Amino acid sequence: MFRYARQAFLSLTLACVTFAFGIWIGLPRNLAWRQVVVSYLMSSTLNPRGHLYTASGLVLCTCFLVPVGGRFRYAFPRNWAMLFAVIFFVIGVGALAFDGMLSFVMDNLGDFHDDVTGISLLCILLSMLLYLSQVAFTGQGNARRVAAAMTLSLLILIALLFHVFLQPDYVNSDDGTSIWHALAAWEWSVITYIAVSLFVLILFSTQYRK
Repeated sequence: MFRYARQAFLSLTLACVTFAFGIWIGLPRNLAWRQVVVSYLMSSTLNPRGHLYTASGLVLCTCFLVPVGGRFRYAFPRNWAMLFAVIFFVIGVGALAFDGMLSFVMDNLGDFHDDVTGISLLCILLSMLLYLSQVAFTGQGNARRVAAAMTLSLLILIALLFHVFLQPDYVNSDDGTSIWHALAAWEWSVITYIAVSLFVLILFSTQYRK
């Protein structure tokens, strides 16, 4: 793997580690898995002892995501689609950082936090969609087929997220909720998908520039 791609790979790894560590150290004891959602963990009302750890982990995570965005901007071709991909990525990461900082100044995050989270996730997913589409159309060998399959799955994920945002009662964190309607399951599935896809995009970026 090329040097700049290795740096982006390391930066993304540190982003995942800092985020996971912030979640782990801020996790209250005896918390049901359905309540392990970021909004709960960052709330000073619901998690008074650990919310700052979780919020700090999220803010540090966004700092490590900046070089990843820089790698994408440097490596992928310069066209209008890639320009919008960069803009969406910057807005998404910036919204995530703002989301984490809200925990330092607000006692009850409420609907505003949910709106900011929705904007950040949607922008990052749209950015990834544009990058993957670029690879699907202009990549080489198996990368094109993999990118095409990931693009299709990403479109399905975005459609499902729109469904959840339009019908927020579809998911919740109540005890007894099935895994298909558990907010924690949805949230961590999206986070895992984003992390894995970003690692794959770093690999794809080596097809364009070192």
